[in-house]
Amino acid sequence: MKRFLLAGSGLIMKKQYASLFLSGFFLIAVLSACNHSFAQSSNSDYIKTITDRSAKIVNTLGIVDSALYNHTVQLLVNQYSGLNDVYAKHKEIIAAAKAKGLSADELAAQTKQDEELKATEIQQLHDAFITGLSKSLSEEQVEQVKDGMTYRVFPITYAAYQDELPQLTMEQKAQIYAWLKEAREKAMDAESSEKKHAVFGKYKGKINNYLSAAGYDMKKAGEEWQERIKEREAAKIWSAAGGYAPTVGILGAVLGLIHVMENLSDPAKIGSGIAVAFVATIYGVALANLVFLPISNKLKGHIQHEMSRREMLLNAWVSIARGDNPKLVSERLESYLHLRET
Repeated sequence: MKRFLLAGSGLIMKKQYASLFLSGFFLIAVLSACNHSFAQSSNSDYIKTITDRSAKIVNTLGIVDSALYNHTVQLLVNQYSGLNDVYAKHKEIIAAAKAKGLSADELAAQTKQDEELKATEIQQLHDAFITGLSKSLSEEQVEQVKDGMTYRVFPITYAAYQDELPQLTMEQKAQIYAWLKEAREKAMDAESSEKKHAVFGKYKGKINNYLSAAGYDMKKAGEEWQERIKEREAAKIWSAAGGYAPTVGILGAVLGLIHVMENLSDPAKIGSGIAVAFVATIYGVALANLVFLPISNKLKGHIQHEMSRREMLLNAWVSIARGDNPKLVSERLESYLHLRET
């Protein structure tokens, strides 16, 4: 009897273990399927994101041929995807190296070696991508693609430097242009938007140091540039008001005439209605031409005068910093005598 009970108990335990094993196996299978489904969903979302981003860039190229349009979009998608794969692979390599418990020196050597390998792979992707674009697009369109991939930071920043420092020499403009173009080439392959901007930030620091060494006070120039931007915005507001004022006057005239039409049966009210129409027109034209537009033009003249004055000061500082002959500096600054206040 005791043997029978022990045998029965063992059989029950075996069944329980089998049940637990099957349950565990089923749970692992379900989790694996869920993870696979999640990975597929995440990958699908990523492909959609980079496809939409690529389409927005290609939409600016003016491509009318649908086959060329789709081909260019696919080139961009492949480039974004390829860069993502390279960065993901090398993150795993570094994570595995850290998990090995290497010493600080060994880990640094491993990281350096991996960075060099990653840079080589990214450069190969970059060169193949540009070659692919150049086969089907014009040089101007390739430039537009590069700007699109880097949020147009290159042309915007270059224009900003010229606006901030209108007295830049041709040599200085060429150097700024070359450095920003180099920054764009590197930013195209950066891992994220933040890192793309970081590349440009590094080069802007390099440019600012270059200009400071040439005698420019970049901090002061930046503050004055912001003031000019505010003044321009104020001038635009007054100019817009000058454009709207006559329209408002015409609306007043129309309302006055409507009032006249409503009171044709009462001659006593016709005169007041016509007077309102004329007065509204006069107010609109007068405010535009005697108040708003003159203020706008005055502000524009003030901005231009200040830009010329500051250009004169910067030219003087740069000439002194370079050690130019005093007589040459004097002759150069005489061209600004028209700025004297009368």
